[in-house]
Amino acid sequence: MRLLCLQGQCFYLQQYYNKEWCENTMLHVSVADVDAWYKFVTNQFEQQTFSGQSRVMGKPKDEGYGRVFYVLDPSGVLLHIAQFS
Repeated sequence: MRLLCLQGQCFYLQQYYNKEWCENTMLHVSVADVDAWYKFVTNQFEQQTFSGQSRVMGKPKDEGYGRVFYVLDPSGVLLHIAQFS
């Protein structure tokens, strides 16, 4: 298991993969500035190659709870990167 930290926020990743579980998982990440994170994430995709089906899925958009964009990670987990209004 690995502890990953970015700007004081941390989470664990384990070395275990279950395709069905990953493809049915969504992780909601709250951020202070969704547009800045969109710029950061799309820049990472431009500079690096990621395996599998990983990609940014559209530009930030307004939802009822705030502003959000979506990323599909290499394992198939859908990430919601959101800024609450």
